[in-house]
Amino acid sequence: IYYIIIISLSCFYQKQDFVNILNIITDHLVFNIFIIKNI
Repeated sequence: IYYIIIISLSCFYQKQDFVNILNIITDHLVFNIFIIKNI
């Protein structure tokens, strides 16, 4: 799901903004993985 979002966002945002979005998404992924591991 996240990869699809990244691909779709890359079509609308410039490269610099896309990098920022990638950072936000990866942080979100790490946070989700952390929660899953805790559960």
